[in-house]
Amino acid sequence: MALQFDPEYAAAVEPLLPPLKEKEIILKLADCPDVKQQVHHVKASDGYIISVLALYKKDAPSGLGPAVLHFHGGGMILGSAELHAMPLAQLVSKTSVPIFSVNYRLAPEYKDTIPVEDAYTALLWLAQQDSVDSSRIAVYGESAGGALAAGVALMARDLGLQPPLAKQILIYPMLDDQNQISNDKMEPFAFWKTEDNVTAWTALLGDKAGDHDARVSPYSAPARAISLAGLPSTYLDVGGLDIFRGPFCGQLLSSNGASVLHIDRLADSANQDILVPRKWSISLDLKIPGCIHLLEILIQEADVLIGPYRPGVLERLGLSPAALLVPHPRLIILRITGSHRDDPYKDMASYDINDLVVSSVLRMLGARGEPPSPPANILDDYAGGSLAAFASVVLALIHPSSSGKGQLVEANMVGGASNIGTVPRLRTKEPVWMSKRGTNVLDGGCP
Repeated sequence: MALQFDPEYAAAVEPLLPPLKEKEIILKLADCPDVKQQVHHVKASDGYIISVLALYKKDAPSGLGPAVLHFHGGGMILGSAELHAMPLAQLVSKTSVPIFSVNYRLAPEYKDTIPVEDAYTALLWLAQQDSVDSSRIAVYGESAGGALAAGVALMARDLGLQPPLAKQILIYPMLDDQNQISNDKMEPFAFWKTEDNVTAWTALLGDKAGDHDARVSPYSAPARAISLAGLPSTYLDVGGLDIFRGPFCGQLLSSNGASVLHIDRLADSANQDILVPRKWSISLDLKIPGCIHLLEILIQEADVLIGPYRPGVLERLGLSPAALLVPHPRLIILRITGSHRDDPYKDMASYDINDLVVSSVLRMLGARGEPPSPPANILDDYAGGSLAAFASVVLALIHPSSSGKGQLVEANMVGGASNIGTVPRLRTKEPVWMSKRGTNVLDGGCP
């Protein structure tokens, strides 16, 4: 007769089973016979012995070389370097760069800055190894490990580490103890839920977790750092479960407190702006000199002028950036274009699907065995164009506050779409990525 779990125990363990099932992905990774492992022991300042799992390429050339110091995830409360040995070995096999993964002390037994101090102790030890070029060390971590990597980078900066860190690689890092507001639409699909986040930070920080007024070290919760100046080159990789919302540049500006005046065409209902909340609107025929004069008066009261046209359209209306900046030297003029100003297609009309082709994004979209399938006009027009334009305006507005001078800012949709596709494109270079579209976690292979 088959044995059965106690009902109370079964009810308690049931929520833990799906995450354990996910570990099969790691277990199915191929072994790396060309990678050897070795455990080192490093003494902390309080006498505690920190174990460091080192992974080397067996045929790696001798002499000084780069190294990666890795910190595993697990919410600061669980996990180990050994659990990550297989995917780390894949990286070592692919790159020939040795990785040293740190078994730092875990909360709640060890709180506050103890885990990050263990991580920094391991960094100092690694910098002294004969085979390591101390000027070419990167810190790398995912989730809680990303927080430790960021904390170590802050600590290295503040303590004047020489030579400084070469890079920090933060993979969906757990940076902010004050991130405690749940998203009801996202929670059912999230692997790491808001309540998990609260549990983890409380284990590390106790009652200080989530308290804006509490004195929490930025080394423990890097989002509390006042300044990020002086940090090494950074690669930040985050995931997203929510769909893109409210992407139009003017709508983003108005939603963030800006006063936005939309210039509409006369009696052109087919092209009306549907993103109208918190916007002013006026209809003008810009082929009439009087309307141009009225627009020039309105621009004198503006901080930003958004021109969603190809180069040359504003100029033909007598509204060239050079002419506008004379009476209004602090004006920010945003030009949203299809291609970069130096691109051979710069003067051509821009269409969403064409831009996705040129940016190499379209080939990453679509179901297995099917032709590429663009997601309406979200990625290029709205995300690649409007979101990039919004960021450009926000950054450009900083300039007049210090220099007193405005400027022309250009946001091209091909470049914006290409930037959005950066992470999936880089993922295709990883050893675990399948070549066929629709067979990977990020392209529909794991819905």
